[in-house]
Amino acid sequence: MNKNIYKKLLSVKVLIIIVLLNFVIFFSFKKNLISRIILSHELSILPALIVREINKKTTFNVYDEKLKKKALVYFNNYLNSIFISKSGRYDEGATRRLLHGNVYCDGQSDALLRLLEQINVKAYNVFLYNNLNVSPHTLAFANIDNIEIKNDEQFTNEQTKLYLADTQNNYLAFDKRSQLMDISYMINNEKNFFNFKKLDSDGIKLNLLKNKKAEVFQENQILKEAGIVRKISMTVFRYLPTYITEKILILGINLSNSEYNYKLFQKSRLKHLLFKEQKAIQIFKRIPDDKFKKENVNYITKKIFFENPIGLSNAK
Repeated sequence: MNKNIYKKLLSVKVLIIIVLLNFVIFFSFKKNLISRIILSHELSILPALIVREINKKTTFNVYDEKLKKKALVYFNNYLNSIFISKSGRYDEGATRRLLHGNVYCDGQSDALLRLLEQINVKAYNVFLYNNLNVSPHTLAFANIDNIEIKNDEQFTNEQTKLYLADTQNNYLAFDKRSQLMDISYMINNEKNFFNFKKLDSDGIKLNLLKNKKAEVFQENQILKEAGIVRKISMTVFRYLPTYITEKILILGINLSNSEYNYKLFQKSRLKHLLFKEQKAIQIFKRIPDDKFKKENVNYITKKIFFENPIGLSNAK
């Protein structure tokens, strides 16, 4: 074959390969971009769907302005039951954390903030510091009573009027009548919370609350604070039929760059989060990697609950 023709053919082949590679890379990037948008914090599709499904399971309307405390209790209990805190960090948005399942205290509090957004409750993800300015724990403070807090100074002054929710340890402050109480009640009745040891420091009971060193590092956006995209999303996904919303989330999982085992795991987790336990197990069993299944089965079979054994969800 003529050398010039051979070179031309080789050049054409190389060009075709480059074009194909670019197409694959571009398409892969686009797929992953679409996935990240669907599973993004900005849209919060999964938190919206979870709140809707929780609402179907309760005997009250979680969107009712007068029942915010009760909704907070149910959300806290729900998240405590679906998360497992093991080794390793997972620094992604709330939707991916919910699908992942293995999340530390800060990630769990972030998920609670996103659920509370859906019922228009302002909340803060808060670092708690001991007297040496070391932060051993993170949890959420909910602004149930709509106290005006516009800056760090106001937060410091008003934080005891907020309601603590610790999804990792399932800490909620109740009085003897099972009424949900604010942080000031906890401090004034510290003996009632002797088992809230994660909030103690420096040899002082509840010192992580008393010393007022708590620092907001994240807050949610209620409807009046949200941008146009968030407002549209919060409205659309509150009323869009469940099966369509679920299909959109599954599309987001399918288009991600995750490997096959993990995609099946996320789909089974999605069913589990939406109270479809049997369907979750069916999908989980399709995962071909037995080692992966053994390591992650608890994320699918862990029982979801709202009320703890002594009925503290009777908060009003």
